[in-house]
Amino acid sequence: MYDQLIDYGAHPNVDGLALSSDVKHLGHDKYEIITVFAHGREAVLLAILDLLRCMHYVCQLLFMVIKERLQILGLDAEFLKTSELIHELIGKLEAEQKMKVA
Repeated sequence: MYDQLIDYGAHPNVDGLALSSDVKHLGHDKYEIITVFAHGREAVLLAILDLLRCMHYVCQLLFMVIKERLQILGLDAEFLKTSELIHELIGKLEAEQKMKVA
C-alpha cells in the first residue's frame, strides 16, 4: 500500500513534511496550510512551473472533451483566453529558468 500511495503522489517522508508544515482548521471545510520551503526560491519556482504545466494540460484536455458544451454556454473564448494566459506564464518562467542556467 505504501508504494501505491507514493505512486499517486503521497509524500515519502510524512514526518519530514509534518516538520515543515502547519495545518490550521479555519472552519467547515476550510484549512490554512503554511509550509516552510527549505530548498530556496528555485525549488518553489520549479514546483509552480510544474503546477502551471499541469493546469495547461488539463485546459487542453477539457477543451478537447467538452468543446461543444463550452461553445453552447458561450464560455469557449474565455476558456481559451485563460489557457493562453497560463501558456504565456509558463513560457516566461521557462525563459527565466534558462537564463539562470546559462
